[in-house]
Amino acid sequence: MPTNATRLSDRQLKAVKATGKDFVLSDGDGLQLRVRASGSMMWNFNYREPLTRSRINLTQLPLVH
Repeated sequence: MPTNATRLSDRQLKAVKATGKDFVLSDGDGLQLRVRASGSMMWNFNYREPLTRSRINLTQLPLVH
């Protein structure tokens, strides 16, 4: 059953900083921003097929504005 996720705002995305650990910020409906300990960021889309879960890497930031 879907959950109501808080959407990430432009302000929140601009404020993201590396913390020394990998972490994930969810935008809902399978869209996630993965932040590495080094500070690199990547958008991922998680989806489910009937028998498997999959992830598509969309792009690394700062290519998307």
